[in-house]
Amino acid sequence: MSKTLSTEHADLELQDGILVYRYAPGSVVDLEFARAIVRSAAELLGSDAPVPSLVEPGNIKELTREARTFFAQSPENQAVSSKVALMVESPAARIIGNVFLKVSKPRIPTKMFQDRDAARAWLRGG
Repeated sequence: MSKTLSTEHADLELQDGILVYRYAPGSVVDLEFARAIVRSAAELLGSDAPVPSLVEPGNIKELTREARTFFAQSPENQAVSSKVALMVESPAARIIGNVFLKVSKPRIPTKMFQDRDAARAWLRGG
């Protein structure tokens, strides 16, 4: 059984123990966005948190430094995500992902993927 939650920022779905974030196309991911999406995840998960997370940013416009720091360092994000697979399906997403990993240094184990099956396998510990 899956649980879902849709917001102005993203669609979230908890399926088979993995929380999938699908960002709204064209989003500017700033600190307000980051805080809102993590609050939404906490609401959806309840006592199931933290869980592995698959983040599908899609075609976002921007990821601000403050948002990167929040996702990488905040106790709030650590409370909902045990590890993060970041989908990078475009050259722009790969650049954003590399900046996030190298500059922000996430406290949560985080890895970039181009293949969803590989991402899910890693999240499940395989």
